Amino acid sequence: MQSRIYGLAAWSPHPFPQATAIRLPYSILPGRVPPRLAQIIAFHGITIANVHLSHGQFLNRFHLRHCMEQMSGPAAIIGDFNAVGPVGFQGFSDIGSRRRTHRAGNIIAVRLDRCIARGLECSASEVLDKGPSDHHPMVLDMKVHPAFMTPPMEELGLIGVAI
Repeated sequence: MQSRIYGLAAWSPHPFPQATAIRLPYSILPGRVPPRLAQIIAFHGITIANVHLSHGQFLNRFHLRHCMEQMSGPAAIIGDFNAVGPVGFQGFSDIGSRRRTHRAGNIIAVRLDRCIARGLECSASEVLDKGPSDHHPMVLDMKVHPAFMTPPMEELGLIGVAI
């Protein structure tokens, strides 16, 4: 992210084309957070958006809607949603782990990081207790739902996304 020491990254045991970035809508209010980006990864007919959304609950849902408009077919949005409460949108389901993904010191542990998907099934998910960040990485094992398969679609495999 611009002028930050952190950013978005993705890895997979299978090579995928270079990711692209889209700029997310931003607030014009004074004191706003810097503009945000979404990392878009498309391969094997699946689109994945890796995000680090705003802290504002309305703005981060606007970010999600913006990402969804860029995606067709089987798709997932994964990352730091900074969301409190449900983030369901028509056609997308919350498929990630229900474990806490963020710890604010020793005060409270919450689930701020999510994965919502359309046309994908998650057979396993895990939140890793590793890394120097206050957010914990998520690992999801996903495959295309049979209703969304078009030959020769194969299982997606293990994908990791870091924020």
